[in-house]
Amino acid sequence: MPIFSAYIYSVVILFGLQVGIINPAFFWWAIGGTMIFNTFFVWLATRAKLDKNFFNLLISPFLFLLAGFLFLGFSDQVIIRELVVIFLTIGATAFVRQLIILAFHKYQYKNHSLSTISKMLNTTTIFFWFSGIFDLYVFLKAPYLILIIATVVVIYFLTYQFFIITKIRSTASVWFVPVITLIMTELFLSVLWLPILSGAKALLMTSIYYFFTGVAQHFLVATLDKKVYWRYGAVVTFIWLVILITARWS
Repeated sequence: MPIFSAYIYSVVILFGLQVGIINPAFFWWAIGGTMIFNTFFVWLATRAKLDKNFFNLLISPFLFLLAGFLFLGFSDQVIIRELVVIFLTIGATAFVRQLIILAFHKYQYKNHSLSTISKMLNTTTIFFWFSGIFDLYVFLKAPYLILIIATVVVIYFLTYQFFIITKIRSTASVWFVPVITLIMTELFLSVLWLPILSGAKALLMTSIYYFFTGVAQHFLVATLDKKVYWRYGAVVTFIWLVILITARWS
């Protein structure tokens, strides 16, 4: 499979995203078509094998695009929507390109390239997902229980994929997945009621996810020390302070 095919993938993904935001009547068709094409292309990029490896590698681009569509569905600013569409296209294409290189051109593959891109996509997915979920609850009054169940599923698979793609093979990592999922769900239930914009609440959730997955990774590879706590803690504290100080409370 040639590396150039990743750019064909990008054109199709860009088209699907653009159709979804230009014509609301085709929004659901755009989601379905884009997600099916993405799944098919990842399957080809994993040597057309319907195995566990395929499903593990599908998680990042699939949830990334799905959460992106959810975010776009509530975004009413043209510039932001277009920037998000470009970001989604570039992010998904970068992942698929590295996947093709890993599967068909290993001599060109650089260690940890795929895992680095995947971690960036997963973290961004958290933001897009929660921003959309909070908007679903506020504007469409989506059932509370359905939102919780969907969030648990998304967080669980993203966290599971985080440890899989970073190749952390440890018995302890099995426990980190449900623990982080539970913590994020509890935080979601608390942040949901804050009278601030959905984007601000989503950023709060993203910072916590970033903190826990980062600390967990260092713990499992035995590199956790005070500097790690300070580094991740400082980022989270700064984000929370900025949001709580500048947010428009309603």
